[in-house]
Amino acid sequence: MFIHHRDDDQNSTNHKMHQGGSQDSLIVVVASGFTWAENLAISEVNGIAFMSDIYGEKLWRIYYNESSERFEQHVFLDVETSPFNHYFGLALYETAKNSSKSGNFENGNSELPFPDGSVLYVVVRNHADGESYVISMDPNIPFKYQVVSRLPKVGNGLALHKKTHLLYVTTEGGFLPYGGQVYQVNPRTRSCTTILTDLYAADGAFIDQERNWLYVSQVIGSKVLVIDLEKLETLKIANSDNFKREDIVIREFIAPCEMLDDFTLSRDGKILYGADFWGGKVVKFSAWDGSNSSVIASDLIFPTSVRLGPRNLRPHSSSQIEDGETISSLFVTEGGGLFPSMVKNRKLLEILNN
Repeated sequence: MFIHHRDDDQNSTNHKMHQGGSQDSLIVVVASGFTWAENLAISEVNGIAFMSDIYGEKLWRIYYNESSERFEQHVFLDVETSPFNHYFGLALYETAKNSSKSGNFENGNSELPFPDGSVLYVVVRNHADGESYVISMDPNIPFKYQVVSRLPKVGNGLALHKKTHLLYVTTEGGFLPYGGQVYQVNPRTRSCTTILTDLYAADGAFIDQERNWLYVSQVIGSKVLVIDLEKLETLKIANSDNFKREDIVIREFIAPCEMLDDFTLSRDGKILYGADFWGGKVVKFSAWDGSNSSVIASDLIFPTSVRLGPRNLRPHSSSQIEDGETISSLFVTEGGGLFPSMVKNRKLLEILNN
């Protein structure tokens, strides 16, 4: 692949490029110096990204600064400013159209990039009691949080259902067979309900908002499960707490990956882009049954998460959004390693020409 440091056009580095379809993928380093980058949430409008670094014990805010024409990365929450040392899944709720500019976040510019009422949800682990929680933050304000709910087990993936404003959290369950679970968290009531059990290392979570389907990946075995959230809500409204797996899981298939970590869906929900942790690549395939697979990028360092976002993390203008002329890239995080606390070379990458 080709590594291109956006802030230094003259110092690009050539590596092995992967042939993806009719043209090669171009890989750009957006941010670096992380220990185990894990999950991403990216605003589709203003391009601001939030990224968790599990063993780096930090939550990062990453964006493209229009003034300096460089990517910038700033700590948004960490173990020094909170009791949380591990940061996992992220979900971003945006109330309305964002500003077309990133603003000067560090200096507290009044031109805030997120409108009032926007919320960043984060799955965390408390180093004092060892418990896992979902917390909420104003995406404009660093180092300030509220606890939404405690989780039965250490959470990992996180997805927000926009229609109901309910959160869905996965847990790997210590990588033990049948230890994985999926939880539903209600931010309004601060309650947590287990909706699915007996999974094997449930990891990624992403929702097809149009079809109201929750996709969940099992990193061990790379199985993908599709949960019908409308069926789930119908059962809950009927006070049916004893529903079975087959009542809500409408489809299961094996992804063409060695270890499918986190993932995302295409705009139309037909293609799944997955981070193959053990395979060191990003793979795309049918979101229906895992067929028609191809490798988007290879030779990556333990990829952990994939998300779509505005090209170069640069804000889309209102006219681009209204005309449907937005240009997106895939963004992927790197993690992994036998001694993660000693690692400082993991990156957030942008995959072009995907």
